Amino acid sequence: MKKIYLLLTLLAIFSSAFAQNIFPKKYTDCNTARFCLDCGDTKVTADSAAFASMFKEVNSKAYVNNLQGNIMVQVLVDSLGQSCVLSHTETKGHIVTDKIVMALNDFRGWKPAVTKGKKEELVSINVLVTIKEGEITGRIERITEEFMNKLFGDRNKKN
Repeated sequence: MKKIYLLLTLLAIFSSAFAQNIFPKKYTDCNTARFCLDCGDTKVTADSAAFASMFKEVNSKAYVNNLQGNIMVQVLVDSLGQSCVLSHTETKGHIVTDKIVMALNDFRGWKPAVTKGKKEELVSINVLVTIKEGEITGRIERITEEFMNKLFGDRNKKN
């Protein structure tokens, strides 16, 4: 029961965040007046073929053969399906990350979140980008209790 209260509290804090960057590398080009964290009756989604194609295009422009790892990217998606990267986890400044950020900023295959039939103005979602065996792939990572525990640590664990 305590876990449910913790999750609800964290979601309440983040659901109406003001410029809440959740990852260390931050950008200031986004409109962050007010947004919600992965909210909506219908969540933000992406056209899967266009999403995969975008990462293939990045892969063709970036040398990734010797790279491996994950980058979590916080993306703001507006009611028109336009996006802006707010923050991410890669702090070394690798050129591949710059190409990923540019591609996500330009991606037009987003489907906005909807609540009670109305499109949400601005929603923060997370995209997990994986570089493995010379391939770049990405997927939306939903804000769940497990995700929050990974991000902030499970503060309700009993010793």
